[in-house]
Amino acid sequence: MNRHFIIGGAQRSATTYLYQVLDSHPQIQMAKPTRPEPKFFLKEADYSKGYTEYFSRYFQSKNCSPELVLGEKSTTYIEYKDAAIRIKKMLPSAEIIFVLRDPIKRAISNVNFSRMHGFESHPIDEALLRELDQPDQVLGKAGLSTSPQSYLWRSSYADMLGPWYDIFDPQKITLITSENVVGNLSTLQKVFSKLKVDNDFIPKGLTDVVNQSDKPSARGPSPETYRRLRDYFAPKNQLLERLYNLDISSWKT
Repeated sequence: MNRHFIIGGAQRSATTYLYQVLDSHPQIQMAKPTRPEPKFFLKEADYSKGYTEYFSRYFQSKNCSPELVLGEKSTTYIEYKDAAIRIKKMLPSAEIIFVLRDPIKRAISNVNFSRMHGFESHPIDEALLRELDQPDQVLGKAGLSTSPQSYLWRSSYADMLGPWYDIFDPQKITLITSENVVGNLSTLQKVFSKLKVDNDFIPKGLTDVVNQSDKPSARGPSPETYRRLRDYFAPKNQLLERLYNLDISSWKT
């Protein structure tokens, strides 16, 4: 069996960027198609078909030699303990990579992304504060793998990581921040080393921008909304630092 790794989230945190960089590495093959994301381990009906189905559906090709490291990106995995359990059972030696972003910026990007895809019509301040002021108004999943309007929950990383660290050896989990990966060859080389592939490889598109909902022209929230979000995320970020020793100094500026 090939070696495997999973990019499991978070959404709007440069996971697509990391996918593209890793897919350009000659010793790595990423799951295809890229859209929709595989989400194979979210679906019991798919997972129950076993590894042969997983491999043949996403990696089978003339170029898929046993020496290649195979990767999948499905951002919503981070939100589901069941996904962690299934991955551990089927791919017990898999490396797990989570890319995390300043939670406020991620939430803002998520609002813009939902707006682009017709899931959000409210002003940005109302959309961001809905989970604080009107939690009963947050919509369900609408047939999706996660609620497109759970902007704050999906930025609450410490709340989601616990089950993954309970199920996997912590040495198998890599946490990086989007602020420290995009255009940062040193961070990417550490990822290459973690995956045991050539870390001297210099990928094309090193400084490419792939988050199209992060355009500078997009209107941001008010100062008061920023203040409330900072207060909301401060204890969550402190927990993230304390439990997982993650450098999030760039989020505090």
